[in-house]
Amino acid sequence: MALPVDTFGGGEALPGLPWRTLLLWLLVTPVQFGFGCQFYRRAFRALSHGSSNMDVLVALGSSAAYGYSVVTVAVAVSYGEEGGGQACFETASMLITFILLGKYLEASAKRKTSEALSKLVSLVPPTALLCPPGSLPGAGGDDGDEAARSVPVADLRTGDVVQVPPGAQLPVDGEVVHGSSEVNEHMVTGEPVPVPKAEGAQVIGGTLNCSGALWVRVGAVGNETVLAKIMKVVSDAQMRRPDVQAFADRISSVFVPAVVALALLTWASWAALLSLELLPDLSMHGWHRASSLAFMFGCAVLVIACPCAMGLATPTAVMVGTGVGAERGILFKGGDVLEAASRVTAVVFDKTGTLTSCKLRVVDAAPWLPGLTRAQLLELAGSAESASEHPIGKAIAAHARAQGLRVAAPECYRACAGYGLTCRVGASEVLLGNREWLGRHGVSLSAAQEAQVAPLEAEGKTIVLAARDGQLAGAVTLADTLKPEAAAVLSQLREMGVQLWICSGDNERTVRHLAQQLGVANFTACVSPSGKAEKVAALQAVGEVVAMVGDGINDAPALAQADLGVAIGGGTDVAIETADVVLLNSDLGGVAVALHLARAVMRRIRLNFVWAFGYNIVGLPLAAGLFYPAYQIHLPPMFAGAAMALSSVSVVCSSLLLRCYRPPKLPRHCAAQLDGAASTRASVEV
Repeated sequence: MALPVDTFGGGEALPGLPWRTLLLWLLVTPVQFGFGCQFYRRAFRALSHGSSNMDVLVALGSSAAYGYSVVTVAVAVSYGEEGGGQACFETASMLITFILLGKYLEASAKRKTSEALSKLVSLVPPTALLCPPGSLPGAGGDDGDEAARSVPVADLRTGDVVQVPPGAQLPVDGEVVHGSSEVNEHMVTGEPVPVPKAEGAQVIGGTLNCSGALWVRVGAVGNETVLAKIMKVVSDAQMRRPDVQAFADRISSVFVPAVVALALLTWASWAALLSLELLPDLSMHGWHRASSLAFMFGCAVLVIACPCAMGLATPTAVMVGTGVGAERGILFKGGDVLEAASRVTAVVFDKTGTLTSCKLRVVDAAPWLPGLTRAQLLELAGSAESASEHPIGKAIAAHARAQGLRVAAPECYRACAGYGLTCRVGASEVLLGNREWLGRHGVSLSAAQEAQVAPLEAEGKTIVLAARDGQLAGAVTLADTLKPEAAAVLSQLREMGVQLWICSGDNERTVRHLAQQLGVANFTACVSPSGKAEKVAALQAVGEVVAMVGDGINDAPALAQADLGVAIGGGTDVAIETADVVLLNSDLGGVAVALHLARAVMRRIRLNFVWAFGYNIVGLPLAAGLFYPAYQIHLPPMFAGAAMALSSVSVVCSSLLLRCYRPPKLPRHCAAQLDGAASTRASVEV
C-alpha cells in the first residue's frame, strides 16, 4: 500500500482533487495510523517522560508529510483550484515502510546475535533416565537398564542418580558414581579432545557421553548448573554497556531537539528564499510552489537525521562479541568488560594452576628432626593438609594416602592464604608453609638446611616446610608441570604489545626459574594475596591498564583490584565470581583470545559510529537542499527514510561480521614447541 500509485490517469474526483491523490490518501491512511501507531505510542511515552528519541522524529516526519498533504488537498478543494496533486501522501507511507523494514532486518540480525545462547539452551536434553535406589549395577540390580525410567529433567532433584547411555547428552551436572567413558566437553569448554571420566569424576550437563554408559549422581539442577550460569553471564553481559555507549547516549539526548530545530530552520530558510524570489531559476526545474519545496527539504532533514544507527552501534557489537566469546569458552561479564579488555597494557599471571598445570606431585620428603622418619613426616604433613583446598595441600594429602599412611583429621585448623597453616595433629602442634610463615612463629632454617633446599628451588621445585611443636621437622618437595601452551601464549601477548608479570607466593628461586623458562623479565615472589593486589595497584599507579589472571582464593583480591580480572575455569568459585572474564577451560590461550577479541569488538564499535555519522554527514546537506540551487540534486523525504533505515541495517550487518572473527595465530617460533609439548607432554619442572 505504500508504493506510489501511477497506474491511474488524469481526471478529478472533485474539483482540485485528482483521482490519483484520492486513492493515495485512502491507501496511505491505514499505513499512517495502523502500522505507524507504534511510533506514536512510543513517541508519546518518551515525551511524557521529558525525553526524546527516534520515534519522536519518525512520528513528526510522517505526521508532517501526511498533515501537509491533507491541508494541501483541503485548500485545493475549497477553492476549486489545482493543487491537490501537490500532496505528498506517499512520502509519509514510504517513510514508515522503510523504517519498519529496517526494524525487521535489525530484529532478524539481533536474533542471530543470540544464537550462542540458543545453542546452549539446546544442549540440555528435555528428559533423563532416573534410576531408583538400589538399581545401580552391583547394587542389587541386574545392570540398571530395566529399572531406569524417563522423567523430565525439571523433576530431578539433588542426590538423584541418572543413567546416561553412550551417545547421549548428560542432562545435569553431577558426579560419576558408576561406569567409565569419555565425555566431549567441547561445547562448554572449547576443548576438542574427549575427557576420560570414571567414578568420582565431575561432569557437566549438556556435554556428550561418547563411549560407555555412566551413572551420575545429580549435583546441581535448574539455575545452579554450569550451563545455566553461563547463559546468565552471557545474557547479563549483553545488558551491561561500555562507557563508549554513554557517549552515544549523550549525543542522542541532544540530537533529537537539534534535528527538530535544524528541520524548522531549513523549512523557514527555503520558504523565505522562495517567497522573496531570491532564487527565481528554481521554478524552471519543477517544484515551483515555495511552500511545497520548503516543506520537502525540512521533512527530509527531520527524517534522515534519526540517531537510531548511533544507538545500535554499541549494543549490537557487544551482543555479537559476547556471543562469539561464549562459543569459544570465554565469558565476558559485560560490555564494559570488553572495553576494559581492549585497553589492557599489562597482564599479571599467578603461577600455580595458571601458568602451571596444577598437577602437583610429591617428589621427596626430607625429615630433619631427630627420630622422625620420612613416612612420619609425610603422615604429619598429609594429616595437616587434609582439610586444605589449596592444590599443594591436596597433592600432599593425596600422596600420603597413596602411600598407605594414616591421615588423621586436623584440629584447630587455621590457614593463611599465600603463607601456610597451623593446626593440631594428635598431640602435636603443626606448622606447614613457606619460610615467612614459619619465621612468624619463630622457626627458621639453618645454613645446612638452606643449602639442601636451594638447589631444589633453583630447579623450580616447590618446598613446603613443616614444624612440630615449635621445631623444624622437615621439608616436602613438590614438582609441577608447565602448561604446554604457556610459552606460546605469553609470546603472543608480547607481540600484542602487552607487558607481562608473574606474581606468586612461592619462593624467589622457583619463580625466577619459571620466569626464565617463559622469557618473562618481570616477576615478584613471596607475595601474599594482599601483596598481589598491591602489585596490581602499583602498576595502575604508573598508568598501566592491568589484567590479573588467576584461579585461586588467594587471587581474588588481585582479581578485584585489576582493571580486568580473568579467572581460569578450573579455579575456585570465589575467583570466578570476582573475575570479569571467565575461561571455561584451563587453556591459557583464552587470555590472548579474550584481549584480541575485545580489541576487535571495540574497533567494530568505532567503525559502526563511522557508519552512523557518515550517513548524516553525507545525507544532511543533500536533505537540506544545499546542492539544489546549483545542481538540482536533492533527497526527497521517502528516500531520506530509506537512507536512515539503511544506516541502521549497515550498522547491524557490520556488527554481524564479528561472527567471522578468527583468533590470533600462535607465533611461528613457538608453534612447533607447543605441538611437541602437547604430543609428548614432556614435563618441565616448576
